[in-house]
Order: sequence, then structure tokens, then C-alpha cells
Amino acid sequence: MRIPLLMFCLFLQTAFSFAQSKEQYLKSRQEAIHADSQLRFDKDIQLNDEEKKAGVKLQKMQQELLLKYSKEKFFPPSRTFYQSKKTIEETPLFQIMEKMPKGGALHLHTEGTTNITWVVNTLVNTPDGYVFWSDDTPNYIKGQIEFFKPSQVPQGFRKASDLNRTEKGFKSALVGLLTFNEKTTQDSALVWKEFERCFNRVRDFVTYKPVFESYYLEGFKELIKDNIQYAEVRAIVTFSLYDLNHTKQSNYYSTDSILAYFRNIRLQLKATDPEFRFRLVYTFIRGMDASRVDAEFVNAFKMQVKYPDMISGFDLVGEEDRGHPTLFFLDTWMKRDSLEKAYGIVMPFLFHDGESDNISDDNMYDAVLLKCQRIGHGFNLFLFPGLYEQIRKKDIAIELCPLSSQLLNFTRDIRTHPGIGYLRNGIQCVISSDDPSIFGFNGLSYDFWSAFMAWELDLKALKKLSMNSLQYSTLPKSEKELAMAQWEKKWGVFIASVNAMN
Repeated sequence: MRIPLLMFCLFLQTAFSFAQSKEQYLKSRQEAIHADSQLRFDKDIQLNDEEKKAGVKLQKMQQELLLKYSKEKFFPPSRTFYQSKKTIEETPLFQIMEKMPKGGALHLHTEGTTNITWVVNTLVNTPDGYVFWSDDTPNYIKGQIEFFKPSQVPQGFRKASDLNRTEKGFKSALVGLLTFNEKTTQDSALVWKEFERCFNRVRDFVTYKPVFESYYLEGFKELIKDNIQYAEVRAIVTFSLYDLNHTKQSNYYSTDSILAYFRNIRLQLKATDPEFRFRLVYTFIRGMDASRVDAEFVNAFKMQVKYPDMISGFDLVGEEDRGHPTLFFLDTWMKRDSLEKAYGIVMPFLFHDGESDNISDDNMYDAVLLKCQRIGHGFNLFLFPGLYEQIRKKDIAIELCPLSSQLLNFTRDIRTHPGIGYLRNGIQCVISSDDPSIFGFNGLSYDFWSAFMAWELDLKALKKLSMNSLQYSTLPKSEKELAMAQWEKKWGVFIASVNAMN
């Protein structure tokens, strides 16, 4: 069948026009992709040849795992951590994450720092250690740890060493009460309640003076083992210590003395791991009344004057949706400038804000307007697009805790965690783990692995996140420069080790 000449000419013209249009479309598409890449948080990172070589290896491992998980229809970051933990640990990529120098852990809490198995093993070998091993009462909950003189043990408490000897599986049962599990994370209505119960069970172990220093030494050594060289820990230092002769109510151990013990811990660590550093974020509870928070804020200045190498900033903790909004304490926050002038120091705000998926939680406005140096979690920042430019302009970093956000039911699938959007919008972030021991793991490697896989990051992103954890720390300039130099040396060794892999 012959095509009329006019029709054939029109066909050629249309085809040529479409070819031109398609070419222009693809060019426009590439320009759009390039424009987006210029907004990314890691756009300033330039990899050297060795890093590029290592980056190719990591991308290959990542893509192979993505293909494997797609075929198996099991993607670890989209499942609860307790379904995925073993799978994660079995991957060579996880061993690489363990070896990677991660810089600093900038978002940790005191009761969630040290491995719970170590806590339980220490408890059963410590004289006068007891556990409430009965049904909950108005005063105590099952699994609550305390230390008593034999003549002062309340009803329902049993000696931990006796329980370990007489009840099969006691230690694993107690570990289960002190940590999250898959069942806990499935019930969003109860998850925060159980989270707080875990803290209440372990708190009087952490604050018992005879184990206080060994608890933190162990926790910091676990961070060192995970190739972390610096930590900033949220510490409610006005939760007084106690021993068998001094109750907490006696205030025998003052805030001043507690900070002195932390300084002693630092000296002990320096003897074995001289490159490791830590500082404390002076922390209080957002559910408390304004006058109490105001008093703690003033005390933070007093303590920073006495321990300038120890106090790094101020924060409030507690479930955001049930506690007071940040604005509730505005009169206190407005005193910062005058207090800084009076005491001759700087007190950075490092607020927990935006740890919520509640549309009515607008604490992020206050975190930005009050010029926080870093914002803890910042999960619901995506609800306030007008703040993006302000955060970039003020160079505020967001402390992302991917696994914590998943385990506390802010997101079920880490792929949908808004953190990846922040990174692509040029908002500087760090990766941290929040309360790893309560969640059943240590260090930062699990969070880095999960973010790397879920957000399909590359070596540039890993490098920037690690560098950010030192650059956005509260370390003084000279210490920060030293820490960065030490990190760069470790990073070079790490890159060489990746390239040496078969």
C-alpha cells in the first residue's frame, strides 16, 4: 500500500519534531537533576581517587543487597528492627559500617548508653542489688532495679543474685524488661509508656554511686569499639546519686560532685583511649513547671563556669506531645543573653524539638527562632517548609536518629523518614542513635547501615555525615580541629581497608 507523498512528508516532519522535542526534554530533565544535586547537603564534598574507588565498591554492595531484598521481598529498613537485626549483622556492609570512623555521637541519653546485658551481669554480681520481681504496684514496676541494705528491702524486691541462682532464664527475662522488643514497637499507643518504663527500671542502677563510674566507662568503651571518637550525652545531673548510706533525698551527692565524677571518668578514659572525648548536655524535663526549669537553666550556667570543659549546652527531654511546648518556657529562654553576659560564657540550645508526627506540634518554629545550634530529631520539620531556608541560613544541624524514629513509631519504614528529604534540601544533619541500649544495640553502625540502605546514600554522604558530627559539635575550636585531624587519619586508613577487600 502506497503512502501519499504529502502524508509521508507530514510524517517525517512530525517524527523529526518529536525527536527534537524528546532531546530537549531529556536535556531539561538532566538540568533539573543537576539543579537538585546542587542543593544537597554534601555538595561540597570532593572525593579523591582512592575514595572514588572505595565508593564504587560500596555502591556495588548496596545495589546487590537492594536486588537481593527485592527478590526476597524483605527489605530490612522497612521492617521492625527486631525482624531485621540479624539480617543486618550478617551483611559484609555492616562490618564495613562498624569499621568506618563515624566522628561523634551527638544524641545519646545517660540511661540508654550502656549495653543492658552488661547492666544485668553487673547487677547479679553486685552485693545488695535487688529487683522488683512482682506485679506492678503504685510505687514499683516489675524489673525495677534498686540497691538496699538487707534490713531496708521493700516488699516485692528480691536479691538479683538469688533470682539468678534459683530462676532459670532470669537474666534474659530481666534484659527483656529493660529493653524494647518487637511486640513493644507494634503498639503505637503504648510505645512511649513502655519507653519510659524501661528508663524507670534502669535509672536507679545508673545512679547508684558504686557502679556509676563503671557504667559510663563501659558505655564509652562500647562507643570507642564502634569507631566513635566523641560523644555528647544528655544528662539530667540533678537526678542525685545515692548509696547504701545516703538516699537521693539527702542530696549528699550534689550536682557539683556528679560533674566531678564525670570528669574523673574522662581522665580514666584518657589513660586508655586518649583520642576519645565526651561532653554533657545539661538536661531537664519538659513536663516540669516553668519555675523549676528556670532554676535548672540558671544552674546550668553555674556548672558550666565551674566545668567549662564538661557542659556543652542545654536541653529538655520527655515525650513532646505530652510535655509543655518549647514556647511555654519562653521567659526562661529570653534570659539567655543576659545570663551569658553575666557569666561570661555561651550556652548553646540543643533542644529536642519536632520529635513528633503531630501537625499541631509547632516547636520547630521556636527551635529555629531561638537559634538552636542543633535540633534533636527535628522529625516533623517537613510540616514547616518555610523553616528550611532559615535553618540553612542559620546553619542549624538536625540530629537524625533513624532507628529511634522507627522504634518509637514515628515512621514504620525508614525509607519514608523525612531525613532523606532534609539531606537533599541542603539541611546539614548528623546521624545518632538516641537510646541504643534500651533499643537493644550499641553504637551508630546500625543507624548508618539503615540510612545508607534506605536512603540509597553514597560515600560522599557517609563522609559528610561523619564530618558533620564533629563540625557541629560543641567542642572548642582548637579541640574540634584536633578531632578533625584525628578523624581524617582514621578515614584514610578506613578507605585503604575498603579498597583492600576482595
